[in-house]
Amino acid sequence: MTRTSYLTLDNIYKSYDGLTNAVEDVSIDIRKGEFISFLGPSGSGKTTTLMMIAGFEEPSHGGIMLAGNDLTRTKPWRRNIGMVFQNYALFPHLNVIANVGFPLKMRKRPPAEIAERVKRTLDMVGLSSFAHRLPRELSGGQQQRVALARGLVFDPDVLLLDEPLGALDKNLREHMQFEIKRIHQELGVTMIYVTHDQTEAMSMSDRVAVFNKGRIEHLADPLEIYRYPSTKFVGEFLGDSNFFTGGLAADGTFSADTIGTVRITPAERARVIASRIELLVRPEQLQLIEPGQKDEFNSFDATVRSTVNYGDSLLIMAGLAGQALRLRVRGESQVPAVGSTIRIGFRPEAGRIVPAHP
Repeated sequence: MTRTSYLTLDNIYKSYDGLTNAVEDVSIDIRKGEFISFLGPSGSGKTTTLMMIAGFEEPSHGGIMLAGNDLTRTKPWRRNIGMVFQNYALFPHLNVIANVGFPLKMRKRPPAEIAERVKRTLDMVGLSSFAHRLPRELSGGQQQRVALARGLVFDPDVLLLDEPLGALDKNLREHMQFEIKRIHQELGVTMIYVTHDQTEAMSMSDRVAVFNKGRIEHLADPLEIYRYPSTKFVGEFLGDSNFFTGGLAADGTFSADTIGTVRITPAERARVIASRIELLVRPEQLQLIEPGQKDEFNSFDATVRSTVNYGDSLLIMAGLAGQALRLRVRGESQVPAVGSTIRIGFRPEAGRIVPAHP
């Protein structure tokens, strides 16, 4: 464990059958008070890793340390760790007060302390006026707040959240993202948030761990992962992307299979370590090139296949030489006709090199 680490996962493996690993070689140091998201598709190992931190699953190999204490074989109820589930897991026959106070009752805290802590926590999540209601009398967002309050009421060392907003509609989900982040900032509690939603991970996290096939492929702050993904999988999973496959030419330019020779920056050329590479260009980095516009771009022609107008932005799906492209421009831009030819360009500094898939 490093001096700045509060929670450490050291070389964690998990196998259910002794043959294949659901989690493989996961090591991470989490700082006290950090908000970190485990991001990845279903089956990538993120929830299994969370369950091992909670104590509901035991690692097949490796160790878990919290504040210098070995938690690897410690039972869940002996860990001072809170848990918020996607399905809320509230007791249907208990009102809000009883649901939130349950962890304190199990810890045999005095009734006066339970009452004071429950009131304080319900005030924090904005549910004081719903204290005597049963779960069935609450909306989905209110039930999620109850689950969040229950996970926080006993002052946990770490709060784990397993896709807690997955059952909510878009507007409520966005509102709850802000609320969870506000509570995190207010309390300073260490939070680990599991999600497959890239927007949640980008908007809420101090750092993001991108999981794939049981491993962490990239761990960094959200903007670094978005701008400099370490692998093609990370670039595809976090944000929309366009990839051009090719190799580095003798003059230092990038020779793409579909668009020919394009310029990249010296810094990107220095990152090339293989003969076959991918050049990542995000849709918002592609631009429509107008006739007579100064050619400071890598530019090429493509055919418009479809468009989607979001009001504030226009998404253009185009294609050339069998490659599909996504281009996002300002909403007030003129909408090109389907089937028309457009000229597309990007600046050399917009291209990011990632290794090509084998």
